[in-house]
Amino acid sequence: MSGESFFDLKRGQQRDALLAASETLGREPHILEKDIMVVATLDAIYTSEFKDLLYFKGGTSLSKVYGLINRFSEDLDLTYDMTKFLDGGNFDEDGIPPSGSQASKLTETVRKRLPEWIKGEFAPIMERSMADRGIKVILAYNSSETLNVDFESRFDGHSYVRSSVLLEFGARSTGRPAQQHAIACDTAQANTGLVFPTASVQAMAVERTFWEKATAAHVYCLQQNLKKERFSRHWHDLHYIHKSKHWESALKDGELAGKVARHKSFFFKEKDKDGQAVDYARAVSGEMVLVPSGTALKDLEKDYRIMRESGITAADAPDFEAIMQSCKDMELAINKALRPEKDCA
Repeated sequence: MSGESFFDLKRGQQRDALLAASETLGREPHILEKDIMVVATLDAIYTSEFKDLLYFKGGTSLSKVYGLINRFSEDLDLTYDMTKFLDGGNFDEDGIPPSGSQASKLTETVRKRLPEWIKGEFAPIMERSMADRGIKVILAYNSSETLNVDFESRFDGHSYVRSSVLLEFGARSTGRPAQQHAIACDTAQANTGLVFPTASVQAMAVERTFWEKATAAHVYCLQQNLKKERFSRHWHDLHYIHKSKHWESALKDGELAGKVARHKSFFFKEKDKDGQAVDYARAVSGEMVLVPSGTALKDLEKDYRIMRESGITAADAPDFEAIMQSCKDMELAINKALRPEKDCA
């Protein structure tokens, strides 16, 4: 491909290119800048020796890989194939353990070995790979299972959009089913004549992402406690999956829903507002709740409004009421499809 690389330009020229692309695309320049860093980071990951071990999932995969949503997703959710950490034990091909004690043992193994792998193996290679691309970054450890790829922005600070790509690692799933996909920077659509990063990633299937998000929404509805900002992104994303071709295939895949529920029952135990254990099996057996009520609904609406005002979502993103209606429709359809036949009589 002809053209000069964006990263070969001087910083002032890079800024000008982003401002021009912003005018063409109607997107904030700092959002486009962050998107470039997201793709560059993914390229560094999926050209490394770890490319077959990591599965790209979550909202950023829905936007960058599948084109299902039009919202800015700055975090990269990566699953390290948990089967690589299995030292004995009668786990099935999906990494589901035979008992809670085996799950606890694996969790302890992950807590010890995953941070060691991130810091001792992944981070050094990542740093060299970015440097080889002419990209200056600083790697910072936010917690034991996260890594910040910090960069110097060409624009003034925006409190809601950090000058950092957050890599969130997990190793309590296989990441499958998954497919290989090519992705590009949003700025490439502006036809600037410049060459921007591209990447070929191993992405979790939309159908599994759907059930991961649906069960996360279900837990929130039972807990009624907004623990972190931008959590409303899950409902936003569910709305768009509902409008896509993937909705019907996800709805029909009760087996996959069951796998996600079993997986979460072992590795993501949660309690409802009354302190009772969340029963994921019941959620995928006709008792899914996707629409919260009371204060929990108001908190979610406020969180979504802030997301929209900050430019995280597209200008034409649906309003909160439309999203909740989609989720209510999905809730009804899921419960009808997955309710045991004896309960449908």
